[in-house]
Amino acid sequence: MEHLIYTDEQLQDVGYVRGYSLDLENGKDNNFTLKVNLDDFEKYKPGAYVYCENAPEYGGRISNYTINSADETVTFAGRTWRGIIAQKYFTHSTSFSSDTTLGYVAAFVIGDNALQDDFMALRNTEPVGFSFAFPAGANALTEFEALLNKAGRRPAFAFDPNSKKIKVKAEPINDYSGEEYDSINTKLELSVNTMPINHVMAVLSDGTFRHRYLLLDGTQSDTKKEIYGINEIMSVISVSNADDASAAMQTVIDDSVSAAQTCAIAIDSTVADIGDIVGGREHKTGIFVKSKITSKILKMTELTSIVNFETGV
Repeated sequence: MEHLIYTDEQLQDVGYVRGYSLDLENGKDNNFTLKVNLDDFEKYKPGAYVYCENAPEYGGRISNYTINSADETVTFAGRTWRGIIAQKYFTHSTSFSSDTTLGYVAAFVIGDNALQDDFMALRNTEPVGFSFAFPAGANALTEFEALLNKAGRRPAFAFDPNSKKIKVKAEPINDYSGEEYDSINTKLELSVNTMPINHVMAVLSDGTFRHRYLLLDGTQSDTKKEIYGINEIMSVISVSNADDASAAMQTVIDDSVSAAQTCAIAIDSTVADIGDIVGGREHKTGIFVKSKITSKILKMTELTSIVNFETGV
């Protein structure tokens, strides 16, 4: 059975958490709650960490608590490792060349947000392969994930109790959809939208228009239209210039198509992580959904542990 460890404010391990319930989510809210008996209030301090002993990617930093005198409990809460990055924004624009390494990108995200005392980028000399920029005002985690995704990678975070730092690395995106989950032996919820957005109209600042159409075979075109009438699902966006229009329109359609088929799965554990691809099949209908993991939720006590994950955009 997995153990949950808590530290002191200096991040020294203190011991195992006892008599608790943990609810930890990565991917959307990137936060956690830890409910314990009120008698244990003095054990857990703001600034301390809690993390799973053999799965240190599940963990976070305590920042607040709520006392419930009615049931004699206290609930500690905070951000996960991903959530700490998610609270950071780039304060200036920075451009990078195509030979920038994945390890340097991770180190830049850490250093530019003054997190080098708490996070550490693992060495990776593989080049990104294309030029890119982190714009001022953009969210650090969102930009980091998008950049790695374009490079066929996903960010991974795990606490190292020896260095007392959260290690960050770029992992390959894995496709586990061949090992599909079946509703016979897995709690599975599928959501299928048969009509995603198939026509995007971009309105430029000069008042002109650009169009992007989703075709019946799944490809896209700026000039050819195949879906009309009741089956045409439109979206209108505003962009500053023609150079931005193509990428913006493609993103709208791609996100809509990706979100059209999603699944929520509850299992005992999984090696797949956020950004990886999984597949689920509902047994009676035979419907199969293949999509990227966008959220992982760990619900854990001293006696039980279950992972729920959701897919989509």
